[in-house]
Amino acid sequence: MLFFRPPFAIVIRDRRGVWRFTVAVTAVCLAYAEAATVATDWAETSSLAVLAVDLAVSAFGALILALPLAYYAARSNLALYQAKCQAERASLTDSLTGLMNRRAFMRLAENESGEPLALVVFDLDHFKRVNDLHGHQAGDAVIRRVAEALRSGLGGFGQVARVGGEEFALLAAPSAYAELIAALTDLRAQIAATPVVIDGQTIAVTLSAGLALGGPGESFSSLYRRADRALYAAKTAGRNCLRVNAGPAPAGPDEAPKASLSA
Repeated sequence: MLFFRPPFAIVIRDRRGVWRFTVAVTAVCLAYAEAATVATDWAETSSLAVLAVDLAVSAFGALILALPLAYYAARSNLALYQAKCQAERASLTDSLTGLMNRRAFMRLAENESGEPLALVVFDLDHFKRVNDLHGHQAGDAVIRRVAEALRSGLGGFGQVARVGGEEFALLAAPSAYAELIAALTDLRAQIAATPVVIDGQTIAVTLSAGLALGGPGESFSSLYRRADRALYAAKTAGRNCLRVNAGPAPAGPDEAPKASLSA
């Protein structure tokens, strides 16, 4: 493959690739040097002894020049690849919480488009009041605490993301509907019962959530609108609660009463 692709088209992804590239390039340079030496000495009708000496000298020169240059080029290629990966990860990660950001979440949703999904959108209640009363540093601490609670409590159901200032979302398969409802209810109650203490200040935190269950072939934009309507219903109902928009997804007879859950 090395013979058919220019070096700048090769991407080295790990240290093993560095050594493979170094050995391959050095071997190619050595082969070219030896071939050139044989051709030159053959044209000059040199003796075998002279040819052997010339081959040894050309091999030594090729190794001295090619080995460090190939290794340096490979390490530079690897560093460039790692920097690119790090930049891409940073562009898809929320810097405050370490969660997936809105851009990455929307990309994930587009890739899953057309599949039945469950979407939960969350909003911290009266978060502006937290910033106004306690400062933005305290607000950031609250965001991080809630993000960690969402990650640890709901990460097993799907991907959790921070999609706005105090807004979060979870994209999951709807197969574990009852378990997801139970986990959301427990998590909401746990957050409400555990105030955040920062510099001696006790900050009460509550969370409103809207869950929408997608049907086969439903677009993500439609699913998101229904989850947002469910969140609005939770806010209207007094906050600190969960509302469900079952939509086109079928609900079992014993699940219908759970479409509205509150504290």
